[in-house]
Amino acid sequence: MQNEIAVGRELMKQGDFARADEHFNNLMLRDLGNHEIHRARIAIAQRGNDRRILSARLKQFLNIAPDEIFERALFALINAMQSLTEARVEIEVLLGLARTQGLDARSATPLVKLIHFAASPSARKNQLCAVRSLLGHKVSQDPQNTFAEQAMQAGIALALQDHTTFADDIAKLKDGVVQGKDKQQLRFLRRTLDKITSPTYPDFEAPKVFAIGLSRTGTSSLHAGLRQLGYQSVHWLNPISHDLIQQKDFLLFDAFSDICVSHQFEWLFHTYPNSKFIYTTRDVQSWSTSIQSHYERMHGNGRLEILHTRSCRARFRNAGGEMDNNLYARHDSWENAYLAFDTRVRRFFDDSRNDRFLELAVVKGEGWEKLCPFLGHVQPEKAFPYLNAKVVKGTQK
Repeated sequence: MQNEIAVGRELMKQGDFARADEHFNNLMLRDLGNHEIHRARIAIAQRGNDRRILSARLKQFLNIAPDEIFERALFALINAMQSLTEARVEIEVLLGLARTQGLDARSATPLVKLIHFAASPSARKNQLCAVRSLLGHKVSQDPQNTFAEQAMQAGIALALQDHTTFADDIAKLKDGVVQGKDKQQLRFLRRTLDKITSPTYPDFEAPKVFAIGLSRTGTSSLHAGLRQLGYQSVHWLNPISHDLIQQKDFLLFDAFSDICVSHQFEWLFHTYPNSKFIYTTRDVQSWSTSIQSHYERMHGNGRLEILHTRSCRARFRNAGGEMDNNLYARHDSWENAYLAFDTRVRRFFDDSRNDRFLELAVVKGEGWEKLCPFLGHVQPEKAFPYLNAKVVKGTQK
């Protein structure tokens, strides 16, 4: 069986997730209780961004291993919008399991996200501090091989806006004990610390780039492109704190994208006077189909009216729900939501403001040739990173 599991892992490594999924599904028919097979199927479902499939696979696994912290926290996270009360109870259960079993960075990641999403304001700080303490216990046992845990401790300090502790945590991370992606993360952490410890912090005059297109308009591609140009770019989540991008985060990084930005672009324009704005656009019918499919995968229902139902009202009690409410839930169709936002953007960026504004149709293949002159960069030799789309007749669809 281990040789066959290795075959599936190799397919995943090669990026052939469809074949890997079929392979592990067949293996599970022969060994329903094998944890490694279940975890591979869960990892594949995570890449597919289909909440229903992921939820079903997690539930299957938890039926045979109910106290596995990572899977239980992930299951609670993706189902948290159904009931904040149940999610808050689950946080305490997970913390209890972690006190018994110990906690590593992998399991802490969905737990921290769950706390950010669902915890009550009065409980949030204590729960995050509990996670930090549990990670600290693991670090004390093996300080040379727990970079991920130390980095997550720093992320919790940043989430709590404890910049002194954040600085102390970063100082403990040494170059000699990190490799590969950990080195990239360490550089990212240090660049963030440099901003916080700068004499000019908080620096509202610093140049910023805000990608203000709606989801499914090429924002992920633009985010990847900005990173290629050297920007410390973040998309949807603060990758250090694992919380949604919020106003406090705009002082920490260089570039930002997704609806965390879109829903408040006017405030950003006036708050950061040296910022530039990139509006990613898409044909309204194509966008409507794509966003409906996105909500179908992520939330189990793609109809816009689902946002108005009682089962989704809990979602509006958190930051993600506020964005959905601002951009989508007030409208009677996805098309009207898009057109209303488009009108809002174009009315705001009139002739007196268009020197800070670029419209970019990433989904039609626009990239470096418009982006680089606008930002004052030399066009890279490497191709623009078009993601999440097919190329048709030389352009993206």
